[in-house]
Amino acid sequence: MKTNSVQQMTATGKICAKYLFVTGSGLFLFFFLTRFDPLLIIGTYYLVLALLINSVIFLLLVFMALLQPSAYCELLITAIIMLLNLPAAYLYFYLVMQIA
Repeated sequence: MKTNSVQQMTATGKICAKYLFVTGSGLFLFFFLTRFDPLLIIGTYYLVLALLINSVIFLLLVFMALLQPSAYCELLITAIIMLLNLPAAYLYFYLVMQIA
C-alpha cells in the first residue's frame, strides 16, 4: 500500500463522516419539524445503514493504521472523526424516541 492509498482512505473516511452526519441531521430536523411518522421507519433503516458503512470504513482505517506505521496518526485521526458521529446519532435517536 502506498501513500496514495492512505490519502484516498482518509479522504473517503472524512467525506463519509461528513455526508452521513449531514444526512442524519437532515432526517432528524425534518422529523422534528413535521412529526412525519414514516420518517421513523426511514430513520431506522438509515441508522442501520450508516452504522454498517461507518463500521466498515472505521475498521479499514484502523487496519491500515496497523499496516502503515508512517501514516498511523493521520489514519487514526480520521477514525476518530468518524467516531464523532456516534454521539450525534445517539442524541438524535434519544430525542426522536422522546418526541414520538
